[in-house]
Amino acid sequence: MKEGEKHFPFCSERCRWIDLGHWLDEDYRIPVSGPGAVSDEELEGEEPATRPQSDDDRDGEGEDDGAAPRPGGGA
Repeated sequence: MKEGEKHFPFCSERCRWIDLGHWLDEDYRIPVSGPGAVSDEELEGEEPATRPQSDDDRDGEGEDDGAAPRPGGGA
């Protein structure tokens, strides 16, 4: 397989998808070391991180978050 070929660095589209599956299943991991690095053992039992609120989430449109209507208009 040469650089510039259709599926580089993979031999085929199938191999590309298989590799992606390994990454998504966390079969492959990039080791992290240095200040601030956290081991898997330290992560056990921690609550999962929450997704930061986007501007779309803050504008009051879209999904109903169960909050009371805002004073001065809107739904």
